[in-house]
Order: sequence, then structure tokens, then C-alpha cells
Amino acid sequence: TELWARDGIFKAVKCKLCGLVWIDPFLTQTGLDMYYTNYIAHRLQDRKKMVQRNKMYQIDISFLENFIRSGKLLDVGCNGGFFLSKFRNSFDKYGIEVDERAVKFARKTFPFGKNIYKAQLVNAGFENKSFDCVTMRGVIEHFPDPKKALEKVSKLLKKNGIFFISATPNLDSFCAHIYREKWNQFNPIQHLYYFSAATLSRLAFLCGLKLIA
Repeated sequence: TELWARDGIFKAVKCKLCGLVWIDPFLTQTGLDMYYTNYIAHRLQDRKKMVQRNKMYQIDISFLENFIRSGKLLDVGCNGGFFLSKFRNSFDKYGIEVDERAVKFARKTFPFGKNIYKAQLVNAGFENKSFDCVTMRGVIEHFPDPKKALEKVSKLLKKNGIFFISATPNLDSFCAHIYREKWNQFNPIQHLYYFSAATLSRLAFLCGLKLIA
């Protein structure tokens, strides 16, 4: 079922069975790689949003630390390491990012920078069952194949490891229903999938993950 369209090119379509929404067509991997080249520059230039994000980082971490306060942590799509930098030092911090300049920034800026790598999640060179926690903040909606991404997360986590998702656009939100194609989270270049709590939980369950909060 077609929901929205922009510029007559990018259409948001919805599965009649499960309710998942995605962009059809979306950019090839080559196009996505070009789009995310020097993506960090946009972040650094918008100082107001950087301040706002720092406040959101603290909110997210305060919630997550109700469940885990130490261990080996992987932030997927870590950009310049900003979110990782807010975690307490009891975490052994790692990150992967597709923007090479963001990786260089993180390596120069933060003590954990040596643990930041330019890599795609699905072929990242980490051993299975090597992380106590994997985080995706504003990331899962960017994956061309989110099921493969979550399957990889499930493999990377140790037994009873924590997977944390935040800051992904909520298709069931009031704003999404009202604004539709004018919703400020409808960005078909980079937001390829649009989840609700139900569809995201269903996908995680299919990948061997259990909802705890």
C-alpha cells in the first residue's frame, strides 16, 4: 500500500500484513556511501543541535544504565564518538561508522578513539558474543536491510547482553499521522525504514532478541 510520496520519486509503502513502512525505491549502497561522506560536517556546523543532542544523550544513558553500567559496549553508527563519550569510563567503548572523516575525528578527539572503526555492521570484524551492550541511536532506520543488521547484533551480544535502540522515527507518533510526507522525520534519502513500536519489536523478536523495557 502506498502511503506518501515526495518529488514523484521516493514513495513510502506499507506492508499490509505486518505494517512495516519502507522507501521504494531507495538509494543503492554506492549512493548511500556518497551521501554519508563527511556527514560529520553537518553535525559540527549546527551548534544548537549539538547542544540539544548532548541533553538527549544524557537522557538515553540514564535510562540504559538502569540495566547495565559496565562492560564492553559497541555503538553502531557512532559518527564522531559523541554519544560514546558520555558513557561512564566503566564501559570499554567501541564504535563503527561509515563516514571516514567521522572516524578520524573520533580517533583524534577521544581516549577511546583507537576503538572506532570504519565498517559496515554486517561485515564488522568482531567476534561473536563479544559485547555486553550494543547501541543504535538514530541508526536502524538507515539500514538497507535492518533484519540482517539485527541478526548481526544478536550474534555479537554475549548471553544476557543488552541491545539499546533510541531516536528512531516513530511511525505511530502524532506528528507522523498528521504531517505524513511533510513530517520532519520523513527523509527518504537517509531514512529507509519507518518503524512503530510493534514492528520494531517484531523484527527484534525474529532476530532472537527479547523485549525487556
